[in-house]
Amino acid sequence: MALVRVAVPIPLAHEDTLVYEFPEETPEVGLRVLVPVGPRRVWGTVLGVEPKAPGFRVRKIAGIPEPRLVVTPELLELCRWVSDYYAANLSDVLQAAVPSPGGLTRRAPRAAPEDADAWLQVAPPRREELNEEQRSALTSLEEAIGSREFRAVLLFGVTGSGKTAVYLHAAAEALRSGGQTLILVPEIALSPQTLDSFRRAGFGRVALYHSTLRPNERADVWRAAAAGEVDLVVGTRSAVFLPFRNLRFVVVDEEQDNAYKQDDAPRYHARDVALVRAQRLGAVAVLASATPSLETFARVKAGSCGLLRLPHRIDGRPMPTVRITDLRHRRAVVAAVVAGPGSIASRPVLSGSTSPQSRYLGPALVEAMAKTLERREQAILFLNRRGHSTATTAARSGHSGPRARDAARPICGSGASASRGSRGRSRVSFPWPGSRVWTSMPRGSADRPRRF
Repeated sequence: MALVRVAVPIPLAHEDTLVYEFPEETPEVGLRVLVPVGPRRVWGTVLGVEPKAPGFRVRKIAGIPEPRLVVTPELLELCRWVSDYYAANLSDVLQAAVPSPGGLTRRAPRAAPEDADAWLQVAPPRREELNEEQRSALTSLEEAIGSREFRAVLLFGVTGSGKTAVYLHAAAEALRSGGQTLILVPEIALSPQTLDSFRRAGFGRVALYHSTLRPNERADVWRAAAAGEVDLVVGTRSAVFLPFRNLRFVVVDEEQDNAYKQDDAPRYHARDVALVRAQRLGAVAVLASATPSLETFARVKAGSCGLLRLPHRIDGRPMPTVRITDLRHRRAVVAAVVAGPGSIASRPVLSGSTSPQSRYLGPALVEAMAKTLERREQAILFLNRRGHSTATTAARSGHSGPRARDAARPICGSGASASRGSRGRSRVSFPWPGSRVWTSMPRGSADRPRRF
């Protein structure tokens, strides 16, 4: 028997590890074990051998799962880095990284069998079918994979430019060199269709990994990745902790998405953890996005991240027309007027008119909506706020509050939920040159349908 120190996911007064008696002489570091803590049992991770016996009674571990789950030394060091960088308990990081039998009860749709109807009815393009921009980006990634050195690359391509096809063929190059690939997606719903695109490209040993799989399914993928029995894994942020035997290529799709941030303890950013892990392993990390984050752009500007551009859509498809309207400078609005059953006409309404006007809808938007409805088509308006939130801005400059960072901004609530200010339009004065008049602008989605 031996004494081992085990990380347990419970709050302790001074440390997050406890000492237990292990039934074997040479315990394996990283082994997942079931240990008693007070009246209950929890899953913990063996961190090492305890050199001397403590001055209190030591309890025995309650059990070892069969087949065994072991955190590899490389993954254990990564978890230590996450614990240190994000100021989280190591036991919490290990609990989030390693699947625990019986730890999950939710279920999610699994990947369709290979003989089932696929999500994508069209096979991914072959290498010779890629356009010049895609081939150039692919060549750069293949050279990076062949160098067996760490490379971080931003694959900056507009929507529909064929980014998936580029890193799909790059993953094939990693497979030919004997390596494994990890594809991170921001949402669980995207993982089956992403996996299917790789299956149709000829990848046989592939797997899904996310938090809502059944415990035994997650454990199977965990062991397969550690044994080198799977070549490619598609998963959400928790997949960044899989114990790959030879990880050579990592892709973070839609790298700007906030879903890569873990909301509860341990709080971490899967994109940044993927970059650190790729750096430690000497792998290639690709951050793919049509709208990259400012952090990634800063890495590119600093020279720590390469840049590959796909500025055009495949097959010459046109880009959508985007117009930005400055509502501070509008002098007229367009009111939609019902001219008869099933018909809508629009006409300009000058400022000062008694016809309906809007403080936040410009004439271009109203006219576009009117023409869309005249053609019996549909329109979608996206808002970035919910509820009855109201922001107060300067009528001329558009400033949203006093200069002082610690000064409270004027807020206008709605109904009983209002905590400050008053309903509707408000005029308040702040010492801001040229911005004497302030106006409340309802920006919440709860107020919009009535006004439309």
